[in-house]
Amino acid sequence: MRAVKAAGRRLPSGIPAEWDTMSLDGLCSILNRPRATPKSTIEAVMHSVRERGLAALKEPVNIERLSRCDAAAKTEINRRIARMVAAKEIAA
Repeated sequence: MRAVKAAGRRLPSGIPAEWDTMSLDGLCSILNRPRATPKSTIEAVMHSVRERGLAALKEPVNIERLSRCDAAAKTEINRRIARMVAAKEIAA
C-alpha cells in the first residue's frame, strides 16, 4: 500500500483513505493483518548467534524475537544457523 492524502495531510502506508468512516472492527482487521517479519529482527537474532553461539537462542530477548517471527523468517534463521554450523563458524 502506498501513502495517501486525507484532509490535506499524508497518511502512513497501510492506513486507508477512508479510515475515519470505517468500522472499528474493519480498521482493526486492516491494521492487525499478518506482516512479514522485519529483516532487522532476523539480523538481530543472527548477530546474537554469531556473537554468543547457539546459547543465544535461549536468551529472553531472542525468545521474544523468535516468537514474533513468521514461518519464512524462522526457516531463514534455521538455514543460516545450519550453514554457520557446517562451516564451523559456531559450535553445534
